[in-house]
Amino acid sequence: MPGHEGRFIGPVPNAEERAAAAILYVALMTDLSLDIIGSQNAIVIDGGLIKTHIYTSLLAALRPDQTVHTSVNAEGSAFGAAAIVFDTLGSNPFVNDCHTALPASIPGLAEYKLEWRQHVDQLISGGFVEQNA
Repeated sequence: MPGHEGRFIGPVPNAEERAAAAILYVALMTDLSLDIIGSQNAIVIDGGLIKTHIYTSLLAALRPDQTVHTSVNAEGSAFGAAAIVFDTLGSNPFVNDCHTALPASIPGLAEYKLEWRQHVDQLISGGFVEQNA
Protein backbone atom coordinates (compact mmCIF):
# COMPACT_ATOMS: atom_id res chain seq x y z
CA MET A 1 0.00 0.00 0.00
CA PRO A 2 1.43 3.40 -0.91
CA GLY A 3 3.09 5.14 1.99
CA HIS A 4 3.03 2.08 4.22
CA GLU A 5 5.89 -0.25 5.04
CA GLY A 6 5.19 -3.95 4.61
CA ARG A 7 5.33 -6.13 7.70
CA PHE A 8 4.54 -9.62 8.84
CA ILE A 9 2.05 -10.29 11.60
CA GLY A 10 3.06 -13.34 13.61
CA PRO A 11 6.27 -15.35 13.71
CA VAL A 12 9.29 -14.15 11.71
CA PRO A 13 9.28 -16.09 8.43
CA ASN A 14 12.28 -17.84 6.89
CA ALA A 15 13.35 -17.21 3.26
CA GLU A 16 10.99 -19.78 1.73
CA GLU A 17 8.06 -18.47 3.76
CA ARG A 18 8.89 -14.91 2.67
CA ALA A 19 8.84 -16.02 -0.98
CA ALA A 20 5.49 -17.78 -0.48
CA ALA A 21 4.11 -14.69 1.28
CA ALA A 22 5.27 -12.49 -1.61
CA ILE A 23 3.39 -14.50 -4.24
CA LEU A 24 0.34 -14.66 -1.97
CA TYR A 25 0.53 -10.86 -1.59
CA VAL A 26 0.61 -10.43 -5.38
CA ALA A 27 -2.45 -12.70 -5.72
CA LEU A 28 -4.30 -10.85 -2.93
CA MET A 29 -3.51 -7.46 -4.48
CA THR A 30 -4.68 -8.72 -7.88
CA ASP A 31 -7.89 -9.99 -6.28
CA LEU A 32 -8.41 -6.62 -4.57
CA SER A 33 -7.74 -4.73 -7.82
CA LEU A 34 -10.21 -6.93 -9.71
CA ASP A 35 -12.83 -6.23 -7.04
CA ILE A 36 -12.18 -2.49 -7.29
CA ILE A 37 -12.82 -2.49 -11.05
CA GLY A 38 -15.85 -4.78 -10.68
CA SER A 39 -14.37 -7.63 -12.70
CA GLN A 40 -16.84 -10.42 -13.44
CA ASN A 41 -15.51 -11.87 -16.70
CA ALA A 42 -12.98 -14.61 -17.30
CA ILE A 43 -9.41 -13.67 -16.40
CA VAL A 44 -6.42 -14.39 -18.65
CA ILE A 45 -2.92 -14.32 -17.16
CA ASP A 46 0.24 -14.43 -19.25
CA GLY A 47 3.89 -13.63 -18.72
CA GLY A 48 6.26 -14.63 -15.95
CA LEU A 49 3.64 -15.20 -13.28
CA ILE A 50 2.34 -18.34 -15.00
CA LYS A 51 5.65 -20.21 -14.92
CA THR A 52 5.05 -22.06 -11.65
CA HIS A 53 1.22 -21.99 -11.70
CA ILE A 54 1.25 -20.94 -8.03
CA TYR A 55 0.00 -17.42 -8.73
CA THR A 56 -2.75 -18.55 -11.11
CA SER A 57 -3.87 -21.32 -8.73
CA LEU A 58 -4.03 -18.85 -5.85
CA LEU A 59 -5.95 -16.33 -7.94
CA ALA A 60 -8.38 -19.04 -9.08
CA ALA A 61 -8.96 -19.99 -5.44
CA LEU A 62 -9.45 -16.35 -4.43
CA ARG A 63 -11.95 -15.75 -7.27
CA PRO A 64 -14.09 -18.91 -7.38
CA ASP A 65 -16.85 -17.19 -9.39
CA GLN A 66 -14.50 -16.37 -12.27
CA THR A 67 -12.52 -18.67 -14.53
CA VAL A 68 -8.78 -17.98 -14.55
CA HIS A 69 -6.97 -18.90 -17.75
CA THR A 70 -3.25 -18.98 -18.49
CA SER A 71 -1.62 -18.26 -21.82
CA VAL A 72 1.98 -18.86 -22.82
CA ASN A 73 1.63 -16.30 -25.59
CA ALA A 74 4.27 -13.63 -24.94
CA GLU A 75 2.14 -11.03 -26.75
CA GLY A 76 -1.08 -11.92 -24.93
CA SER A 77 -2.28 -8.36 -24.36
CA ALA A 78 -1.78 -7.40 -28.01
CA PHE A 79 -3.42 -10.61 -29.22
CA GLY A 80 -6.33 -10.08 -26.85
CA ALA A 81 -6.90 -6.55 -28.13
CA ALA A 82 -6.69 -7.73 -31.74
CA ALA A 83 -9.07 -10.61 -31.02
CA ILE A 84 -11.66 -8.14 -29.70
CA VAL A 85 -11.40 -6.12 -32.92
CA PHE A 86 -11.66 -9.21 -35.12
CA ASP A 87 -14.57 -10.51 -33.03
CA THR A 88 -16.54 -7.31 -33.69
CA LEU A 89 -15.90 -7.89 -37.40
CA GLY A 90 -17.23 -11.46 -37.13
CA SER A 91 -13.86 -13.14 -37.57
CA ASN A 92 -11.34 -14.82 -35.28
CA PRO A 93 -8.04 -15.83 -36.91
CA PHE A 94 -6.35 -16.61 -33.57
CA VAL A 95 -5.75 -19.98 -31.97
CA ASN A 96 -6.86 -20.14 -28.34
CA ASP A 97 -3.78 -21.34 -26.44
CA CYS A 98 -5.31 -20.76 -23.00
CA HIS A 99 -5.53 -23.35 -20.25
CA THR A 100 -7.85 -23.16 -17.27
CA ALA A 101 -6.05 -22.70 -13.96
CA LEU A 102 -7.03 -25.12 -11.23
CA PRO A 103 -7.76 -23.41 -7.90
CA ALA A 104 -5.34 -24.12 -5.08
CA SER A 105 -6.81 -26.09 -2.21
CA ILE A 106 -5.43 -24.30 0.84
CA PRO A 107 -7.32 -24.73 4.09
CA GLY A 108 -8.08 -21.34 5.64
CA LEU A 109 -7.30 -19.29 2.50
CA ALA A 110 -10.78 -17.71 2.37
CA GLU A 111 -10.55 -16.75 6.06
CA TYR A 112 -7.03 -15.37 5.54
CA LYS A 113 -8.29 -13.27 2.63
CA LEU A 114 -11.01 -11.77 4.82
CA GLU A 115 -8.54 -10.98 7.62
CA TRP A 116 -6.06 -9.49 5.12
CA ARG A 117 -8.83 -7.33 3.65
CA GLN A 118 -9.67 -6.06 7.14
CA HIS A 119 -6.05 -4.92 7.55
CA VAL A 120 -6.20 -3.23 4.13
CA ASP A 121 -9.47 -1.52 5.08
CA GLN A 122 -7.84 -0.22 8.28
CA LEU A 123 -4.98 1.26 6.25
CA ILE A 124 -7.41 2.86 3.83
CA SER A 125 -9.70 4.24 6.54
CA GLY A 126 -6.70 5.86 8.18
CA GLY A 127 -5.93 7.52 4.85
CA PHE A 128 -2.93 6.99 2.62
CA VAL A 129 0.26 8.73 3.64
CA GLU A 130 2.08 10.53 0.86
CA GLN A 131 5.40 8.79 0.18
CA ASN A 132 7.14 12.12 -0.39
CA ALA A 133 5.53 13.88 2.57
